[in-house]
Amino acid sequence: MKVPYEFWLAFKFLKISIFNKNKNFISFISFISSLGIALGVASLIIVISIMNGFEKEVRNRMLSFLPHIEVYVKEVNAIDFINSWKGIFDKYIKDINNIKSGTPFVSSQAIIMKNKILNGVLINGIDIQDKNNISDITNYMIHGKIQDLIHGKYNIVIGKNLANAIDANIGDSIYLISSNSFSHIIGFTPNIKKFNITGIFDSGYYEYDMNMVIINILDAINIAGESSLYGIKLKTDNMYIAPLISKKINSILPNFMLAIDWSQTNKNWFSAIQTEKKIMFIILMIIVLIAVFNLLSSLVMTVNDKEKDIAILRTFGAQAINISYIFVIQGLIISIIGITLGSILGILITTNLDIIFIFLENIIGFNPMPKEIYLLDKIPYDIRIIDIFKIICLTLVMSFLATIYPSMQASKTQPAHILRNN
Repeated sequence: MKVPYEFWLAFKFLKISIFNKNKNFISFISFISSLGIALGVASLIIVISIMNGFEKEVRNRMLSFLPHIEVYVKEVNAIDFINSWKGIFDKYIKDINNIKSGTPFVSSQAIIMKNKILNGVLINGIDIQDKNNISDITNYMIHGKIQDLIHGKYNIVIGKNLANAIDANIGDSIYLISSNSFSHIIGFTPNIKKFNITGIFDSGYYEYDMNMVIINILDAINIAGESSLYGIKLKTDNMYIAPLISKKINSILPNFMLAIDWSQTNKNWFSAIQTEKKIMFIILMIIVLIAVFNLLSSLVMTVNDKEKDIAILRTFGAQAINISYIFVIQGLIISIIGITLGSILGILITTNLDIIFIFLENIIGFNPMPKEIYLLDKIPYDIRIIDIFKIICLTLVMSFLATIYPSMQASKTQPAHILRNN
C-alpha cells in the first residue's frame, strides 16, 4: 500500500528537526512538548487510578458493613413490626432474585455523653439472634463481642474513632440522650439512658467509626420510641445491581414501605468523590495544556524554518491543504509519542506504587501512606480502560487544535515571494 507523501514528509521534517545539529532549539522544544504530554498523561492515569482505587476500597468496606438496600416501614408500631417483619420479608422480598438475606433494624439520632463530652451519633439497633447480622459486624470487632448486646442489659458497641474522641474503653459507662422526650407538669424531659460499653468496632470508614453506635434492637425502640426509623436491611449477591433490585422491590411494595439502595443512602459522599476527581482531572490537564502550547510553538518554528521547502513543494503542484496535512501529522506524531510514553509510564508506576513507596521510605525515611492512618496494607488503585481512553482522546483533540494555526500558516506560504527572496 502506497503511503501518502504527506506522512512521509511529516516524518522526514520531524527527523531533521530532531537529529540536525543546526536545529537544536527546535529539537529541544519538540522534545519538551512530547515529554510534557507524557508527564501530563502519566500524572492523570496515576492520580485518577488511585482515586478510583480509594473509592472502590471505601465502597467495599462501607457495603460489607452496611446493607445494600434498606426497606423502611411506616404507619406500623415499632414493636408490632419487630414481631411481624419476617412475614413482610417472606411475602414481598424473599423470592426476588439476587436477595441473599434480610434482617430487621431500628435507627435513630441521639447524643452520646461521657464525662461532659457530647457527640451526636446514629443509633443502629440490631437483632443479635440473626446470624447474618452478627457475622457481618463480627468481622469488624476489635474489642468485645457483638453477642453481648442482650436486651435489657443496655450494652453498647461504639466505633474506634468515637472511643478515642470521648476517651472510652471497654467497661466504661456512657449516656445516650434521645430526642424522644417525656412530658410532665414542668415540661419535657429528654429520654436519657445509661449504657455499658462492651465492644469497639473498626469499619475503616471514619464517618461510621465516629458517628455510629450499635445496641440491641429492642433497647433501641425503648430509648428512641416512635421517633425511630425501622425496617429491613437487605444484602444482595451483587452490590452493583442493588439500585435495580431496589426499583423492583418498590414496584411491588405497599405504600407504607419504601426501599432505598446504598447509592442513594451515600449519595453525597459519592457525589463529593466524583467532584474531587473532576477537579483533579482539570488541574492535571493543565500540564498537558502547557505541553500542547509548546507543541504549537515548535510547529510554528518548524514552519518558519521550512518555508523554502514548502515553497518548492507548492511549485511542484502541492495544494495548500496538502501542506497543512504535513504539519498536522507532524504535530500529532509528537503528541502520539508523548501519549504512548505517558500511558506506559502511568500504568507501570500505578501498578508498582507499593515498591516505589517502600523505596522512598528506605531512602528518605518517610512513608507517604502510613498504615496507621489509612488502614491499608497496600495502595489501592483501579486502572479503568474508559478513563485512559478519555485521557488519550482529550489529549489528541487538544494536540490537533494546536496544529491548526501553524498548519494554516504553512498553507498560506507564497512560493514566488519565498523563492525570490532566497
